[in-house]
Amino acid sequence: MDPQQRRKLILDRSAAIFARKGVSATTIREIADAVGVHSGALYHYFPSKEAIVTEIMREYILDLSSRCEDVLARRLAPVERLPGPP
Repeated sequence: MDPQQRRKLILDRSAAIFARKGVSATTIREIADAVGVHSGALYHYFPSKEAIVTEIMREYILDLSSRCEDVLARRLAPVERLPGPP
């Protein structure tokens, strides 16, 4: 698995565990076990559990921002939103 795929897997599995147990109750060892690596290997991708949380939040905010931009780009003028004649 290439480093980008492994990084994505770490983020995905971490997010699932955080959602189930909470961030503070989750250990690096649990994340590593879910990814299938030794806990020390996670530090090659992220310096800490907090860095994993930060990256998950950063990706979420970027995705949300992108979706908002898409909606705003499709916004029609009020006259264009009026229904046509019956």
